[in-house]
Amino acid sequence: SFDAGIIGSVLKKKKNHALRLFPNPTGGMVQLRIESKIMVDLEGDLRVQDLHGETLLRQSIHTAEPQIDLGGFPAGIYVLSVEINGEHFFKKVVKK
Repeated sequence: SFDAGIIGSVLKKKKNHALRLFPNPTGGMVQLRIESKIMVDLEGDLRVQDLHGETLLRQSIHTAEPQIDLGGFPAGIYVLSVEINGEHFFKKVVKK
């Protein structure tokens, strides 16, 4: 007999970064905040996708607080796909 909880905790990788975004819902501008547990230069890629997975916007990230302008997008739900130093994050954002 074995404890699946122990195996699950051993296999679970801790992330070195955390991603927050605000305001959500938004009328246009979205502020991201990337919090890092390690001191590295931030290199990343950000994509705004619709719920069908189509990429509508793509930009490089070189700062811990990038901004995204969703003002030209119609109201709806979008997915922000962010890759930072090899780690992937997905956040939903509502455009009013």
